[in-house]
Amino acid sequence: MVKGAEALFISRERAHKKIRDEFQVREALIKEREAAIDPRKDNARQNHFAKFSPTGLLCKAQQFVKAEQAKLNSGMMVRELAVLEREQKMAALEAALKLEREMIRTRFRETEEMKQRADASQAEVKNQRTALYIEEKKK
Repeated sequence: MVKGAEALFISRERAHKKIRDEFQVREALIKEREAAIDPRKDNARQNHFAKFSPTGLLCKAQQFVKAEQAKLNSGMMVRELAVLEREQKMAALEAALKLEREMIRTRFRETEEMKQRADASQAEVKNQRTALYIEEKKK
């Protein structure tokens, strides 16, 4: 029976050794994989920070987009200012034209009034002459 117990002990020891060896092989594989993954993580972190750093790709892209928007906005402002300038010129021309028309109307009225006064004074002079002529004939 001792031999059977020894044989059982030896077989258990061999089984444990086999399990330990398999476990160590697995541990070695896991460590190798982790070692391979760690640089990837570091690279991923570096890439992440490189993308979001002030000199990174995303920041450069954002700066480019902002610059393009500023260009477009300034272009729009230039166009809007040109349109406003034209509108102001047109408004000034319309105001000048309106003022000129009003001046012409005023001159026309003044001329008409002067003609009426001249006609009235001529009629008055004519009436006075006629009255003088009639008085002279009566005498």
